[in-house]
Amino acid sequence: MIIPQQCIGKQITEVLQSYPDLYIVENTDELLLFRGSILVFCSVDDFTLRKKYNVELFIPLGDEDLPYVIDCDKSIKRSYPHIYQNGRFCLETDISVRYRFANGFSIKEWVEEFVEPYFISYEYYVLYGQFPCGERSHNVEGVLQSYQDIFNTDDYEKTYDVARFVRDHPYRGHTSCPCGSGKRLRHCHRKQVWPFYNNDSLKKQLLKDVGILEEQLHEYQKRNYSRAAK
Repeated sequence: MIIPQQCIGKQITEVLQSYPDLYIVENTDELLLFRGSILVFCSVDDFTLRKKYNVELFIPLGDEDLPYVIDCDKSIKRSYPHIYQNGRFCLETDISVRYRFANGFSIKEWVEEFVEPYFISYEYYVLYGQFPCGERSHNVEGVLQSYQDIFNTDDYEKTYDVARFVRDHPYRGHTSCPCGSGKRLRHCHRKQVWPFYNNDSLKKQLLKDVGILEEQLHEYQKRNYSRAAK
């Protein structure tokens, strides 16, 4: 995520004040790297977690790469469905992170809202065999779920239609809303789609995601056609 140079010093101070056991390993024009432990102290339902985790926080600067976390102590089992084999955490879909920080990225808020909840979800899952707030699916379905949350649509088909509209059409508030409600766009999904017309990072991510969705749909249709032909 892009952080203006004049804001980096302030953001570093905020992170180190909130997580005093972290320290800076690298601070260049391309990358800000924190290493050390973070204390996670939070509750969900009747479950409370108070535990330290040793991590590395990679914050790319000056480009469109997203930040990521490495588990230094392998405290997260590699059999857990939301960690990659290289130790990176699968925190959320890319579009969810970009949408949350469409108005400016905060390292501290990213740790609080994405990294800390990851740990409590993991510990809750280990203890109870389920996730405290439900689980985001992987791959294409997870992407669709993210856009469904963003667009506030009630099924995948409407979600896909709204995403394709944003990709293919300029914003005109008087046009019919692509969700199929029959209302004008400005009186229906304007609030949800407007950020994509004003943020290059969001629009690029949407273009990429819709392309992947179309590829998957095409493959699905080909497989069904082949089965029907047999």
